[in-house]
Amino acid sequence: MVDPYAQIPAFYDVEFAAATADISTYFRDLSGARRVLVLGCGTGRVSDGLVGPDREVVGVDLSGPMIARAQAARRDGVARYVVGDMCRLAELSLGFFDAVVIPNAAFSFLPSRREQLQCLQQVRALLRDGPLWIDVPMPDFGLMGTPHSPEAPAWRGLVGELDVRRTREVFRTPVAQRLLLRDRYYTGDEAGSQPICVSDLHLRLIFPAELEWLLESAGFYADALYGNHAGGALADGCDRLLCRAL
Repeated sequence: MVDPYAQIPAFYDVEFAAATADISTYFRDLSGARRVLVLGCGTGRVSDGLVGPDREVVGVDLSGPMIARAQAARRDGVARYVVGDMCRLAELSLGFFDAVVIPNAAFSFLPSRREQLQCLQQVRALLRDGPLWIDVPMPDFGLMGTPHSPEAPAWRGLVGELDVRRTREVFRTPVAQRLLLRDRYYTGDEAGSQPICVSDLHLRLIFPAELEWLLESAGFYADALYGNHAGGALADGCDRLLCRAL
């Protein structure tokens, strides 16, 4: 399996460095949690942000390069990081947790309903009575009938001494509930230049009722559904499908 994040950990770190709204949401809710598990932790932005007094945070991600960057940036008291599959948590012998967070679309990278259910069943087995948070993209119903969006600018930033810009091209397969996000990374502004790397992100779109069904099938129930990290109501046009489950 090709790791779409293999070449981009440094770019990812810079692009999402200022994102804190999701961390604030989780941190407020997890005040009593002594052990927290973050699945699909990437380079550790959320995991590091959830560390607190008398709290152990463990981050798990399938991407070795992302975990390596998280480990390289560790400070005293910051989260512990493990390379692993969120569908096979039992193999990692991580122990039990008071809360689990699956942030920033990580759950959508599981390619099938079977694997998503398997992940939730694994989480149920190691979660005590605390919450499970899942943050995935809300399907954009206005774009479902548009199979392709051409390459367009998406982000630009300084990564060390490099001026890096990212574009995104989107391919949609509504019947299969699939998105392919093709991210290309360039340096500078030269027209017609070749990307320094290309990252293909394959996501499975999840609808609110389907997420509730998956949770119930794994022994959870959806305690609350939100459309953003400010606690906004879930509605058509929301960017996020944010769920707190128990």
